[in-house]
Amino acid sequence: MHLYADASIAHRLADTVDIAVRAGIGVGIDVFACWVDADIEDAIAAAGPHVALVQVSDYVYGDRGLPCRAVPGDGAVPLGRLMPLIVKAGFRGYFDIEVIGPRLDAEGVEAGLRRAGATMIWLLEAAGY
Repeated sequence: MHLYADASIAHRLADTVDIAVRAGIGVGIDVFACWVDADIEDAIAAAGPHVALVQVSDYVYGDRGLPCRAVPGDGAVPLGRLMPLIVKAGFRGYFDIEVIGPRLDAEGVEAGLRRAGATMIWLLEAAGY
């Protein structure tokens, strides 16, 4: 993610996949960090055989305060487009729901996580997972 440009040489999912393949290690896809990559479709396809975990959250436009995560389905991340791409790439592992911050606190952790889980079940079933 661009916020950590001073601490990383991998700034896009495609960069991460390239490094991981060369190193012979798995890849974790953090949707929050890569959903705006111009080459996201190709990067997900290339990552497919190497993905160990997919971390899912959402982002509400204009939210600038970290951790600015939202319950999946509440924001702008095109999860309905990305989840099928990840499933089509062959991923059958774990999806980690990353919902932290003031939005979740305001709603209540239990209620927000229940909604997140229900949304992810719907998205993954629709994607053929």
